[in-house]
Amino acid sequence: VLAVALLVAAPAAAQEAEAAAGHDDEAAMMEKWAEYATPGEAHERLARLEGDWDYTMKWWMAPDAEPEESTGTLSASMIMDGRYLVEKWEGTAMGQPFKGQGITGYDNFNQEYVGTWIDNMSTGIMTSTGKYDPEQDALVTTGTYDDIMTGEKDKTMRGVQKILDDN
Repeated sequence: VLAVALLVAAPAAAQEAEAAAGHDDEAAMMEKWAEYATPGEAHERLARLEGDWDYTMKWWMAPDAEPEESTGTLSASMIMDGRYLVEKWEGTAMGQPFKGQGITGYDNFNQEYVGTWIDNMSTGIMTSTGKYDPEQDALVTTGTYDDIMTGEKDKTMRGVQKILDDN
């Protein structure tokens, strides 16, 4: 009878030890998730863009080309408890009415800004990643898109988003 009791008690003790260790793993996992999910300084930097703005955008179709310029309005707001910035742009571009929308967040794990962009001048979705450049006080990103003129996929673009002043 003693041998049977020991055989039953040993697995039960091992299961209790595993459960206790699993509880510690679960607590560590929850702590890591909380750290990953908590907005920080990078998210506060995005929140500076909240509000209604007038914008001037310049872009170059080629490095040696003269810049194109677009003007319009931008409405931006933080969502998901300060984790993501949604921007809605309206204006003109290349002589046409222009509407665009971007969502930008900061990925705490990868330590970089991540964004998506859609607009009424295409049917694709552009994605981008980037860093904050303190010397320029600007968000500098690199994105990929498909070039319909050349048929080239995953072409690279560089963006610099800068607030000129608090107004």
